[in-house]
Amino acid sequence: ILLFLNQPENAISWYKKAIVIADSLKDVNNLSAYYGAMGEALVKLKKYKEAEKAILAALNYAKQTENIGQQAVCFTNLSNLELEQNNFQKSIEYGLKAYELIKPETD
Repeated sequence: ILLFLNQPENAISWYKKAIVIADSLKDVNNLSAYYGAMGEALVKLKKYKEAEKAILAALNYAKQTENIGQQAVCFTNLSNLELEQNNFQKSIEYGLKAYELIKPETD
């Protein structure tokens, strides 16, 4: 909700709290989602290096759980990150990775 209200700083604060809780519970599934969402918020703040680090952490967790849908979301987030920086070729490459992952999925 905070991202939609254009309050990425507040969203990041809550994501960090959620990450601490999920980490303490070894909740790898949600760690991927929280890091990914935090990466999206960091992109809005143009903190691209931090965003990339968060999204790659999310991708790592998604791979650990073999969550194809979440992996596709991570590649989409990486695509958007590169698009924000006018790195069109890299954006396309990440977008295609997301598409190839999600194409066979049925949900």
